[in-house]
Amino acid sequence: AAAIASFERAEAGRQRTAAAERALAERKSVERAKGILMQQRGIAEADAYREIQRQSMHQNQPLAVIAERIIAAKELLG
Repeated sequence: AAAIASFERAEAGRQRTAAAERALAERKSVERAKGILMQQRGIAEADAYREIQRQSMHQNQPLAVIAERIIAAKELLG
């Protein structure tokens, strides 16, 4: 029983770590996408974030998905 409990605690810790790493990666993507929008459109940071939010709601997709699409478009178009 003690070994099982120890395993479950370790697994829960791994899951928390993985979730935190995903959240950080998503945040980095959103920050990068904001930077792209700011540069391409000459807009303020808050406006860039609102645009990502607007697209997220309009397309019913998470912010990170919209951010990754912006990044991919920038990489494709240069």
